[in-house]
Amino acid sequence: MTQLINLKAAKWEDEATLRKFMRDNRLPNRLARRIWNTYRHQRSAKDKKLRKQDIDSLVQMPMTLQVQLSAELHKPSLQHMPIFAAAGSSYTHDLSIICYFAFSERLGSPSQEVFHSNMRADSAICLLHGSMGYESAKLRHGRCTVHMFEWVCEGALWGNWVTRGNLASNTDTSRVELSAEKLRSVVTRHCNGFLWQAFRQYVSELADMVDLSLVSDVIEDESDRKIREGIAIRAFASTGECSMNDTQSLASSIAPLGMMRALSRMRSF
Repeated sequence: MTQLINLKAAKWEDEATLRKFMRDNRLPNRLARRIWNTYRHQRSAKDKKLRKQDIDSLVQMPMTLQVQLSAELHKPSLQHMPIFAAAGSSYTHDLSIICYFAFSERLGSPSQEVFHSNMRADSAICLLHGSMGYESAKLRHGRCTVHMFEWVCEGALWGNWVTRGNLASNTDTSRVELSAEKLRSVVTRHCNGFLWQAFRQYVSELADMVDLSLVSDVIEDESDRKIREGIAIRAFASTGECSMNDTQSLASSIAPLGMMRALSRMRSF
């Protein structure tokens, strides 16, 4: 209850500060209305859904509980990316750690722009609630709707990725962002070495089979998804030849430099 009271007090303080800012700077009425309407849309989205980071008591809980909570919140979205779906039950603990360290949640309001074309992307994005619109010259029909649990900018996880279109919220939205830097850090330091090996194999074969200079930021059709699913399954199958007793030595031998070499053909994104 105290947390909710504090959130409401912060809301009123924000509104008062914004009103004073617009008065003090004598903003034109039209611009002031647009700013106010956008602010209210953003505030409405926050009012409708609380995130884990909005509640201090959750953030202060023991890490083991936070890892379990993060897994409960984010594993469903992770399972909709082929490479993580292929990991399956064999890497349950590792995926939970990834959910805790590498995920963040963002809220969006109608017409809010998420990214423009030709921007460097450092995270992959998955929509949890609402609807987004994506436009790109690389799409067959020029535009498409991004629905719940669909991923955008997966390529950002595996190399230097520059966006190929524009993404904006159609409605109030909630999305998660999977940080490429944090993913590499957590997998190399805290996860089973074979998971990193599978990622490397996946990236290498993906670069061979898909002309990534021609694709957009989204997986446009089912055939493209099937290609990635097949690559992911083969990547994990290739790690099955190793003994689990060798996990520690394998993890130490697979350095970030090795991943960068596997990504060398993908630097022209």
